[in-house]
Amino acid sequence: MKDRQLLLINKLLSQGKLAIGELSHILTVSSRTIRNDVTEINQTLGDLALAQITNNRGQLTFHLSLKEKQTLARYLAIGADSFLDPKKRQLDIIISFLQAPKQVKIYEEQEKLQVSKSTMAKDIRQVRRFLAKYSLILNTQQGAEIIGAERNIRTMIQQLIVENVDISRLVEKKNFKGSDSYEIVIAYLKPQVLQQTNKTAQKLIHGGRYDGISARQAQISVLMAIWIRRISEKHYLDDGQVSNWEVANTKIRAELKKLLQKLNLTAPENEQSYMTFIIKTFLGEKEVRLDKWNQSELLTLRLIDYMSAVEKINYRDSEQLYEQLNSHISAFLQRQEDHIEIFNPLTAVLKTNYAAIYHDVSAFFTKQYHQKVSEGERAYITVYFSTYYEESSKEKGFYRVAVLCNYGEATGQLLAANLARNMNIEVVAVLGTQDINSLKRLKIDFVVKTIAKSTAPIPSFKMSPLPMQGDYAKLRSFIAEADIKKHHQPLNKQDSGRNLLKDIVSLVETQTGHAVSAGVVDQIISILAAHQIDIKEREVKPLLRDLLTDDKIQIKIEANNWREAIEKASQPLLANRSINSQYVTAMEDSVAKFGPYIVIGPGIALAHARPEDGVAKLDVSVASLAKPINFGNKANDPVKIIFVLSAIDSYSHLNVLKAIVNLINKPNKISELFAQDNPADFKKILLGTTK
Repeated sequence: MKDRQLLLINKLLSQGKLAIGELSHILTVSSRTIRNDVTEINQTLGDLALAQITNNRGQLTFHLSLKEKQTLARYLAIGADSFLDPKKRQLDIIISFLQAPKQVKIYEEQEKLQVSKSTMAKDIRQVRRFLAKYSLILNTQQGAEIIGAERNIRTMIQQLIVENVDISRLVEKKNFKGSDSYEIVIAYLKPQVLQQTNKTAQKLIHGGRYDGISARQAQISVLMAIWIRRISEKHYLDDGQVSNWEVANTKIRAELKKLLQKLNLTAPENEQSYMTFIIKTFLGEKEVRLDKWNQSELLTLRLIDYMSAVEKINYRDSEQLYEQLNSHISAFLQRQEDHIEIFNPLTAVLKTNYAAIYHDVSAFFTKQYHQKVSEGERAYITVYFSTYYEESSKEKGFYRVAVLCNYGEATGQLLAANLARNMNIEVVAVLGTQDINSLKRLKIDFVVKTIAKSTAPIPSFKMSPLPMQGDYAKLRSFIAEADIKKHHQPLNKQDSGRNLLKDIVSLVETQTGHAVSAGVVDQIISILAAHQIDIKEREVKPLLRDLLTDDKIQIKIEANNWREAIEKASQPLLANRSINSQYVTAMEDSVAKFGPYIVIGPGIALAHARPEDGVAKLDVSVASLAKPINFGNKANDPVKIIFVLSAIDSYSHLNVLKAIVNLINKPNKISELFAQDNPADFKKILLGTTK
């Protein structure tokens, strides 16, 4: 075979699809020569019973599996590294080295891949660098062996798979075969195991917030498949990496037991608890530990404050953004603790289309969080801020549209905001695939969808969840061809009313038996505002100045330790009957159990416990200490100012919390407050007013 024909094969294998004209330009020959070369190459491929190059109106397409590439390399008497992508070779090498109980020799892997010795040496160096990111080493003294903590190995395998294949495709049986990367991954995880983990993952997300979202189903499915592979080979978690998980016999635990039974496997109880715990974080279930709740709320507020400052956009105004972001960060913190990296199939698109927001989110975690945060996490957080950005600049629409998205609620909302911003469109609903039957009950003109699924008899248009300008041109053509008529939408004005919000929230909580979240409150406010109804929002979400009366400010209190500081700072709330003595005990017990998490910034502590621990009403008190006290937080000790907060729900305390969090980045203000000798001056500095 001619050198030019080998180059042609290489180009097609690396690209998958190329135009004859483009190949003609690359190889500096005529189009006719390219066609003649393709004919000769196909004759050889046919003789070897290999897939051939196809020509569809000048577009050449070519794909060979890993084994087919090796067959072709042997026939041509050349190294298979001529045809294999280095990243795919490294995937194959790592997966081979993970096989148990057999240990693979380096030369055996080289022979299997049919690459040169120098290429193999280069690949091994790349593999060592990749493993080092997970504190793993490659031992090659007696056959290749990957050594390190078991949880790190599982995290590494997960990331290796995510980087090499689109795991969303693994939830569909018809896609169990594909490129060599897919074949390597599927051979390791095993098709029969994937089929069972897919079914289990589908059951686990059914009826929840991720119902019908293929990407999340695939994440959970692959996590379980990796777990199954490792425990089937008797690779169990190290004692040093096993936490005392207190996981009840939940739906997750029950489904895992069924999965093990179907695969004729057994697993230690701590392994089942571990896997239950990990899956809970991917299902978005909020962490119940008080220190995690505190950390999540503070990190969310700091992130929103940071993004508002650097982007000059008032993200602080959206309670819906806060609620959604806080829910994500709650799960993110648990993933961080368990060394799990989340996969986002739209990361590359988000980094391109919302580069500035992605950059600013990344900068926050680098400058203020000081821990490594995966690209997938940063991409998901970018979605929340991008959605608000798009919604804040949208214009009134004249077409009534429903968005049908299988990527997740946040991505669906972002697509809706993009549509409203770039088109004369009003999105009346954002639905997942599980809600498709709801379309017929909506008064809409057409559906914008991200999946190839019929919505008949309602017209529909399929587009990317992150559309480019060309997509809008196609959408306009669709609207014109479908002859969809515009609507005029006058405001439906009603008589205004007052004092409604608090009563509505109280009614909803009474009827449902569940606390109303900040996101729901925000939606109620939006609905009332749309109907021109005046409300007293501060009655439901008061400011710090509304609650912090003079009798709740103490100056220079004497305390010998952190327990005394909490007890004395709580006295105004006890006197006001906002809390009882049980609440004070609960605050102390939480610090004793979880550590000094209440020290939220240099010199400042925020003591609090759960509403059910003895709270009668929303309130706050503050005290300066006569002498700074160490709470045990090396980064932020000693404490000079201590707040005590009694929260009654998930939303009413947010404005108070925001004001306190604002002090974190103002160490000079903390010192100034600490220096004051009377409550009036203290209050003036804290609130900027003497009232």
